[in-house]
Amino acid sequence: MSDSDRPLKLLRVVYTLRREAGGPSESIVQSTAALRAMGHRVEVATADPVGTRAPIDGPFHLLGGIDAATLGTWLRRDHGRFDAVLVQGLWQAGWAVRSALRGTRTPYLVFPHGMLDPWFARAYPGKHFKKQLYWWWRERRVIRDAAAVCFTCKEERRLAAHTFWPYAAREQVVAYGTATPPDDAAHRAAFVARYPALAARPFLLFLSRLHDKKGLTELIAG
Repeated sequence: MSDSDRPLKLLRVVYTLRREAGGPSESIVQSTAALRAMGHRVEVATADPVGTRAPIDGPFHLLGGIDAATLGTWLRRDHGRFDAVLVQGLWQAGWAVRSALRGTRTPYLVFPHGMLDPWFARAYPGKHFKKQLYWWWRERRVIRDAAAVCFTCKEERRLAAHTFWPYAAREQVVAYGTATPPDDAAHRAAFVARYPALAARPFLLFLSRLHDKKGLTELIAG
């Protein structure tokens, strides 16, 4: 088996896996299941407190924090077990990961999860100013030194370069992936039973929050 074919040992770092926290948490649950089904070994580290019910099976590290004192200390000891570390999102875990892995052979990758979209700068200029200060201080170096900054489409990659200054990154557009959806009569019957008006007519299923950022008005207008 060549190196490109062998199963990978991955660590995914995310602030929380509580599903009410939004899309990234659920996507990590689903895509981790898909990666494990392909034979890869995936562990997840979060800032969720000890005792939190894990939404996924397998190695799940409840660190109670993802700063230098928690994640950083743990990662400096255990990084050698992993082929790569995946940082899910910005502003929280990246600096601790970068600091812990400097001088090691373990690369890290960053998934911004839409957090580099300039929409936020227009909608929340005050927050954007504070984030720009943190960008100058730390986050730009997290992005600059990552083995890859991964976007799920070309448009997300294009927009990211115009949100904070200065910006330098090894950009990659990747297929994020998810688990295979269930396809059985029981699920379809349950859906139709709850929404009988949709049984005989076409419909759009919008799997997101009702928020201006999600573009529902553009979908309806289109």
